Amino acid sequence: MLVKTPRMGEKMKIRYHCTQAELYSVCDSIIRNLDGKLAEFVAYKGKYTAGFVTDLKGKLDTAQNLGDFQQSGTESETDRIDLLELNRKCLLNFQFLQGYIDGVWKSAEERRIMKEAAGHKYYKPASQNNWEFTEGMNSNAMQFITAQSVVLQDGGLNMPAAFATTYSDDAKAYSKKYGEFLHATQTGVATQEKIKANNDLHAVVMAVCADGKRVFAHDGGKQNLFVWRRVLEIVTPAGSAGLRVLVVNKNSEVIKGAKFSVWKKPNKKRGRKAKIKNQKLKTVTPEVMTTAPYKSGVSGDDGVVLLKTVERGKYLWKISADGVQDVIGEKRVLRGAVSRMKIVIE
Repeated sequence: MLVKTPRMGEKMKIRYHCTQAELYSVCDSIIRNLDGKLAEFVAYKGKYTAGFVTDLKGKLDTAQNLGDFQQSGTESETDRIDLLELNRKCLLNFQFLQGYIDGVWKSAEERRIMKEAAGHKYYKPASQNNWEFTEGMNSNAMQFITAQSVVLQDGGLNMPAAFATTYSDDAKAYSKKYGEFLHATQTGVATQEKIKANNDLHAVVMAVCADGKRVFAHDGGKQNLFVWRRVLEIVTPAGSAGLRVLVVNKNSEVIKGAKFSVWKKPNKKRGRKAKIKNQKLKTVTPEVMTTAPYKSGVSGDDGVVLLKTVERGKYLWKISADGVQDVIGEKRVLRGAVSRMKIVIE
């Protein structure tokens, strides 16, 4: 198998589309499945021996023992959270632009051509937080708006004249933050070694999965033991989620020892009076927050609180730290993912 290696100075990319913890859990499960079905694999390819399984377990151990990397400590973690919000703004701007295109070009074919010219091909990967695609989307969109400004405004009946400035400002802010994020992200040997080990592990296990689908082509139950998505669903159940909170002060310095708690938000009928805005202090605490919290945690040296296996849904949260007033807000936790948020305590 040919493995593409990065050029000098080029950052190695992560090739797996899940969290690092999920990568290790899924690989461990598939390796165990392979060990249990080794006889069937041996009949298909001679390479599948007990030694092959041992080597694969070794790859998993090596990757795990290299130690975790963050994208890359407090500075880049803060930049990433800011980048997510700026990316959201740019995506919303592009959605508005598509609406303005729909407003002046009437045929479906014309609208398709214009949206492609505006950068539509970049939108989906950009919405999946592939940062460089957002840059491409913004660049194409701004060129398109400049070239088609008069048509898009339609005499004041369609796109507001100020929209071009709004999109331009958001795009510039995104580009600036993206540059800061890249600068802050670790590019050292240790991090690159970790990424390479994870990528190599993933590639070998995916090859096992491909063979597993062939070996058990006529047995769906056994075949699912080697379908990455199926195993991932078992490792991370559909309703399972998590919440990662970074606590900082107004100078972006991390705060250690802050207590973070969440309560399940009441349904609409009972919870209207409990509705609050993120990070806005209220003098009256919602009734549900006077009970024991659903989950709690304390920020560590890195200012991070990590709540695992949080049921998806809407939550009310409260952060308490020495010398400052409590801050409360709302947060939606997504299914099957670790939702992230940054809380600034002033």
